[in-house]
Amino acid sequence: MILLDASVLIAFQDSENANYQRAVDLIVSMDESYIFVSEVTWAEVLVGAIIANEVEDAVDGILRELGVAVINPEGSDWPLLLAEARARTGLKMPDAIIIATAEILGAQVATLDKRLAKVAAKEGLLYEPDGE
Repeated sequence: MILLDASVLIAFQDSENANYQRAVDLIVSMDESYIFVSEVTWAEVLVGAIIANEVEDAVDGILRELGVAVINPEGSDWPLLLAEARARTGLKMPDAIIIATAEILGAQVATLDKRLAKVAAKEGLLYEPDGE
């Protein structure tokens, strides 16, 4: 199970983005049946799509073509787990959500963000394609 960070999806949607090819390579390396994005991350991606008036393209390209599923951890322990991840890692809330969600799901984190990647690696949660 792989949990995508917004950095991957934002780069993937824009062929002129400096990280576009890295995002493509990362996504191509994944087993398509187990790719998820948190609701907060999906909202973050949709902001740019709304500004560019390309919401349908984002939905079609990411959710339908890539088969990415939007997920939201639930339960009475979620706020505590999220707060613990934020306190432990020092990450800002959107990235702490990625770490906490990955922990709950037993997922790996796919990101192009260096700081999040460093924390995810330290936590044993970083997705790295085979051979890297």
